[in-house]
Amino acid sequence: MLGQQLSIGFNLLICLMFLTGANVNVASAYSRDGSTAYLNKVQPFTFGKLLVAKLFFNIVIGFIGIVATTLVFAYFSNLSAIENFLFGVTCMAVYTCHLFWSGELDIMNPQYSQYATFSEQSNNPNENMSMVLCFALALLIALALILLSFEGMLGAWIKVAVISMALCALKIWSYFIKIKVFYKEK
Repeated sequence: MLGQQLSIGFNLLICLMFLTGANVNVASAYSRDGSTAYLNKVQPFTFGKLLVAKLFFNIVIGFIGIVATTLVFAYFSNLSAIENFLFGVTCMAVYTCHLFWSGELDIMNPQYSQYATFSEQSNNPNENMSMVLCFALALLIALALILLSFEGMLGAWIKVAVISMALCALKIWSYFIKIKVFYKEK
């Protein structure tokens, strides 16, 4: 039984590390605008729409990848349909949480001057922090699943999915609050 729980937990860990690792480049998405970054403040649209537009492609591609991953995982695992669904929900929530968190890192600590001078930066602190968050989130969620699975797998999946969705909602809310503060309308 312990081997099955560990196997499922490590599968979740690996999936989350790949998924959240794809978001690391978002931690420099806004800074790459360089000296044209001020244009976000003068556009006739709300800041939220402009800034989320850079994240939209990642959300769509991530969703497609998570659906494919969940289907493959469901085919090879011996979990119930609801547990496989909760696997997908957990992956999507953690992926989206990390995506918005990475974007928030770039908004709150922009590296405009370095991208204005050079087209790329070799050591962006936002990307470094995003990579640390990638590993930390994946490890903590997988560890929570493993520890909670001793009470039962369905209960563990429900709790982990709820925790992931709550964290995701918190980071999305935080992202928009920080946009309002950083891009204060005059």
